[in-house]
Amino acid sequence: MLDTPVNLDLPYKGGRDYLHGTDLFNAMAKLGLFSESFGIRFYKPIHHPVQVESFSSMKDKDQFSAVAYAPARNPTVLWGVRELPDQLVTRRIPYPEDEAIAGAVVLTETATHTGPNSYTFIERLIALNKKMLQTRHPAVAKWLFSGIDLNRDCAKAREIQVGAAGGLGVKLVKSAIRVDGEPVGTLYFSGV
Repeated sequence: MLDTPVNLDLPYKGGRDYLHGTDLFNAMAKLGLFSESFGIRFYKPIHHPVQVESFSSMKDKDQFSAVAYAPARNPTVLWGVRELPDQLVTRRIPYPEDEAIAGAVVLTETATHTGPNSYTFIERLIALNKKMLQTRHPAVAKWLFSGIDLNRDCAKAREIQVGAAGGLGVKLVKSAIRVDGEPVGTLYFSGV
């Protein structure tokens, strides 16, 4: 639970004009919000700095650009990511995304990366899934990270595997996540 809203100072990555979901995930993890099973849903690309705050009902989710939740806690704990449109992102960092999964085995139905390397679990996972989706759907120009559900903390993952798990065409694609051979959750991407 957050007693007061927390501003997050996140940079743009590479040539993107939106905040990368991996940076938001990592920042929220550093705040200690993800100690058990948890999930995040992104409702739109985020172009401005953000603040994270606790809220009490999914009925209020429309006021946020993204929502994170911890369903294992009773009651479920909710955090909203509020965009601050009167502020500008002032930093940009390089992001050679392919380096996060160097040496990965990527097929049309699955992709596997064995690490670790200098990239975080979520950076490796997102790059790996994106590469698999590009292989599976080469006509789709861009893939956006739309959400994740994890049943445990995977920060120390060595082997990460994603596998095609269905969806609604390319509008919302599900991938199963395995870490060190164990199923740990589901990843959602949208093709645009």
